[in-house]
Amino acid sequence: MHRCWDVAELTQLIFQKLEPVYPESGTDRCITTDGQLYRLALTCRKFCDPALDRLWETTYDFIYLLKCLPSHIWEIPDESFRIRSPVGPGDWERVLTYSKRIRSFHAESDSSCLDASVLQSLVNSLPSGPLIPNLRSLDCQSWSKLFPHLSRLVGKHVLKIYVEIDGPAADLPPIARHCRLLRHVKFNGPYDDSTRDWVSAFLIQLTHLQTVEVFYMTQDAFLHVAGLDHVETLRVRCLDMEAFAEMDRPHILFPALRQLQLWAESVTFATHFMKVLDRAPLETIEVTSGQDSTTINSRALFWAIHTYCFPSHITLTSITVELAEDFDTLSADTSPYTMPSRVIQPLLGFPNFRHVELSSPVGFILDNEFVDDMARAWPCLESLSIGAQYPFDFPCTLNPTIMALQSFSRHCPHLRRLSLLVDATNIQTDHSSRTPRTIHTTLKYWNTLYSSIDSPVEVAIFLSSLFPSLSTTCTSIFYELQWKEVETLVPVYAKIRADERQFGMASQCSPPLPESDKL
Repeated sequence: MHRCWDVAELTQLIFQKLEPVYPESGTDRCITTDGQLYRLALTCRKFCDPALDRLWETTYDFIYLLKCLPSHIWEIPDESFRIRSPVGPGDWERVLTYSKRIRSFHAESDSSCLDASVLQSLVNSLPSGPLIPNLRSLDCQSWSKLFPHLSRLVGKHVLKIYVEIDGPAADLPPIARHCRLLRHVKFNGPYDDSTRDWVSAFLIQLTHLQTVEVFYMTQDAFLHVAGLDHVETLRVRCLDMEAFAEMDRPHILFPALRQLQLWAESVTFATHFMKVLDRAPLETIEVTSGQDSTTINSRALFWAIHTYCFPSHITLTSITVELAEDFDTLSADTSPYTMPSRVIQPLLGFPNFRHVELSSPVGFILDNEFVDDMARAWPCLESLSIGAQYPFDFPCTLNPTIMALQSFSRHCPHLRRLSLLVDATNIQTDHSSRTPRTIHTTLKYWNTLYSSIDSPVEVAIFLSSLFPSLSTTCTSIFYELQWKEVETLVPVYAKIRADERQFGMASQCSPPLPESDKL
């Protein structure tokens, strides 16, 4: 029985419409509906399969399938599903009529009325073959009552699986044996060794994987996944660091990898990981590291990305690197974590960047010249974010001036979002008509972080001449009022400039006055 039939009002409305005679609303007349039941029967027969396919396409609770068993077999007297008589393979015929239509099954929440012993008895009575043979997508939890029986319920057509793991996961490998065509795998769970082993045993059985997102993986499982021809997306963390550094490479690794998301325990590990990407046509890289984010280690990481991701110099369009460190470690001494511009200079060799997001424990030391180098190196840039993990506790004192934004207006015509710290206290504006200035109409959002500012009016005048479409500025609480005033003034000055240009063009296009009028 489908869950919609649990809504009594819906059933009542349907049968009210099928009554042979019923009063017309607002009048004393009665309407005769002779033959309506017959027409409904014909309609239901015609659209039976498409309607049932749509109704059962996505299922969230196993109990609704069980309610399709013959009514004399089961009962729910006290909100607990019970079996009144033995269940045979033939009793599942009606259930299979509906279960074969299920394409997506979400088993996260167990029905409280289904006891584990009853479920085991029902599974034992199943006929040969999977109960849900045409399933394509499966979401479940390892603590679900259904989890131990999933290998008996699902069929070979499953393409996508998401499992939230909390506890024993020994039932994972049997699922893989029945779902050899799996393409998209996502596991979310704890970092214990037993989970790693079961997840690895699951992955090693699969050869059609395209997306792999796991926390733990053994070296053997990693080599298996890396050697597959169709893996395009990899999201991984907590690999065995020592074994990884000494890993043999029997074949080309990740020949089709396009998206990488790596949570690394240290920057050193992330640097070693880059070495296996020398054949990957990467489009997106996301690296997050939690320790050892020193200047030397960070520079080594960016050079490794530049050196070993050689095929990606043309294909790579997005990079995110978040380097973090323990607060107490930084409090003792920040000098080993100072990031001059030369640390990220290797990234200038990727000309097709569209999205760049970089963060370090104490930020990056940039100047106007390096900002200009970035703008020239990344002409396709659409969003740029450069910041710090602890910007208020360990502020960076050397920043580019607001004049550096002119580089983006000249060289990055597609830039839409910017997050960059600047010094806006000293504006050296040349209002001469001979000073070339490129109007950039794409940038609409700028996070100024904790950029210092003295004169909101001068800043607004300057920004309106470069970015007339700038409509939103986000900032810290220290200069919030000043930057919000800038946000208000920019469109005002931009409109004045636009009106002046329009008036100037109209004056140039107007015909000269006759000689009599000049007199």
